[in-house]
Amino acid sequence: EVIDTINNEGHITTADVRACVVDGKSVYVGFICTVNDWVLCVQIDKSDMMKPVNTITLYCVVIGVILLVGCLIIGYAITRVITKPITQLTSVIDEISELDMTSECEIDETNDEIGMMVQAVKRMRAKLSNIVGELDGISGVLVSDSNTLYDISEQVSDASSNNSATNEELAASMMQTTEATDSVNENIQTINESISNIADKIVDGTELTTDIMNKTVQIKENT
Repeated sequence: EVIDTINNEGHITTADVRACVVDGKSVYVGFICTVNDWVLCVQIDKSDMMKPVNTITLYCVVIGVILLVGCLIIGYAITRVITKPITQLTSVIDEISELDMTSECEIDETNDEIGMMVQAVKRMRAKLSNIVGELDGISGVLVSDSNTLYDISEQVSDASSNNSATNEELAASMMQTTEATDSVNENIQTINESISNIADKIVDGTELTTDIMNKTVQIKENT
């Protein structure tokens, strides 16, 4: 093609590299016009020319794979460092949500925002543990006071029952006395009226005692 161009035009002014087939081989031919219309041609097999490129490509692929594996390993290590405290922190928070303060799970401390969260959760767990301990103590005191109140209610109920029985006997005696005084002379009518007033007051006292006993029973049931 170059020779035909020279024969037709007498000279060639272009320089180029072209792929072609020579003797059944794929080659690259480069040509350039020099002084006195001489043309310099250089030929090289395509396989020889592409060998360095293929080698460089292979090296790039190998280096890229190595770098990729290294990045994955480093990324996994970094992710592990970041996620481990988060996993531990999540476990501790779940235990706190169940009011379980007996766990001794330790959390790795770091100097980043996660470390600050860890410190905050530890402080929260300590405060909640103190609160739970105080509530346990208060609960024990309440149980003790409840038992004491129950015993007092029992004593009050027994005393009220005895008082009611005594008042009933007194009321019966006063009624008998009143019936006996009816047959006495009218001169002692004043004494009869006084005795009747006393009997009425005793009856009122009996009703009041009954009310007290009922309230005591209600207090006992509430206790």
